[in-house]
Amino acid sequence: MNKYLQYDSVDFAQEQSFVRWVRKSDIKDIVFWEEWTAKHPEKEEEVTKAITLVNQITFKEEKIGAGVEDKVWSGIKEVIEEVSSTNNQFTKQVTTSKSINNGRLIRLASLAAVAAMAIFFLMVNTQSDFDSTVQTQFADIQSITLPDGSVVQLNSDSKLSYDSKRWESDRMIELKGEAFFEVKKGSKFTVHTDNGNVKVLGTSFNVYSRAKAFDVYCKTGKVSVTAEKSTTILAPNQAVSIQNQKHNVQKVVKANESRSNWKDGLYTYTAENLGEVVKELERQLDIKILISETLKKKLYTGSFNTVGIESALSEVFWPLDLKYSIDGNNVAISK
Repeated sequence: MNKYLQYDSVDFAQEQSFVRWVRKSDIKDIVFWEEWTAKHPEKEEEVTKAITLVNQITFKEEKIGAGVEDKVWSGIKEVIEEVSSTNNQFTKQVTTSKSINNGRLIRLASLAAVAAMAIFFLMVNTQSDFDSTVQTQFADIQSITLPDGSVVQLNSDSKLSYDSKRWESDRMIELKGEAFFEVKKGSKFTVHTDNGNVKVLGTSFNVYSRAKAFDVYCKTGKVSVTAEKSTTILAPNQAVSIQNQKHNVQKVVKANESRSNWKDGLYTYTAENLGEVVKELERQLDIKILISETLKKKLYTGSFNTVGIESALSEVFWPLDLKYSIDGNNVAISK
């Protein structure tokens, strides 16, 4: 929307949809603001300031009703009085008139939060309305058929949510973890993660989003990946890994090196920190690996298959001249 181009940081901090984006409480607002900020890098400074404002305010989200304004004003007044003991000038800049509208109330609360790092702030609550959620545990892979016939393979320790009631008009999914999608042609299909968004019309692709790692592989069709204020279009057998705020694109991905081979129990790595490989072993085999922080920094190139614990551990640790000992579900690694 063009009006946002005129906004300063306080204006953004007062915009409810912007606040929901920062708080990650509404999927549509998250998608909208991710795209908007990517298209308008000239507003980055104001947006960054606004995010700081929002994060400095403690939110209790509910409708503003009778008596609430007095409660909020009371909170603001307490903050101002505390600040005034060391900064009388700030106190003089704030009028104690209670005849203010909600917009003025929120603006004043924002200013007080910047000065005192604490304030009451009440807004309308918007909860995610996903009515369908599938969550997998360690060593658990599930296949989900979506309302339009699209199929998702959900990897271990992952979570997928969507709204089945609005699926025909809004094919949107929230993903935490990893999944492989085979999407039927139709309206726009969006996968939202904490690290970025993936959009397609009809294709097959793999999405990996854990912690700050975000990787997308396109098997067929075309995939649009938006993250870190940049967008990359992937063709078949291409992949992108977002690292250090950059889109690192792999133009040619060999079939036997594809991340999506996890569906067949195969995991392939090139110069990957052993610590990350260990996390995947734990996730896929439902084991606990005891390994020193020093050994986690070793680089591993190779692959392992999840058909058996012994074979997987051998494939990873023997090439690095490391040995392992198994005690129930615990595995100890040593030189």
